[in-house]
Amino acid sequence: MQERVYRGYSLYSAAHNALHNLTAFYGYAIILAVMLKLLLKLYNSTIYSLRGLRYILQNEASFKLEAAAAVLAAGLGWYLGLEPLQWLVFVLAASLLFITELLNTAVELTCDFVSQKKFNKKIGIIKDVCSAAVFFAILFFILLSLCWLIIPLIRQITG
Repeated sequence: MQERVYRGYSLYSAAHNALHNLTAFYGYAIILAVMLKLLLKLYNSTIYSLRGLRYILQNEASFKLEAAAAVLAAGLGWYLGLEPLQWLVFVLAASLLFITELLNTAVELTCDFVSQKKFNKKIGIIKDVCSAAVFFAILFFILLSLCWLIIPLIRQITG
């Protein structure tokens, strides 16, 4: 049996090429659709995160105080010329403090919601434990600031 030829291609190879091109096109379309879906999830996650950050900045005085302290410490670190490794540890300490405060606020809000703001001894213990975690993060940040910022500043001022 003789194979039919159309414009220099056998019908088999033409059909194979068309099927391959179609499969490649739909494969790229599927990949593009998945990427767009992931980008939409990332966009939504960013919006939710910014809402949470706005809430904590508007409603939590302790977070505002900690953020102000971190900004002042960063300015002092810039003035004193911290080394890159010191900056890394400083940013990690500040991040630890912020993350701990955010989680503490989330746990407190959850406890308030569950207990309907009625006193419950176990809820009080949960809140106290979370507060202790924030305390240790603050203590670490203060000790780090004392060692790397305040002591060198005093040495620089006194000559």
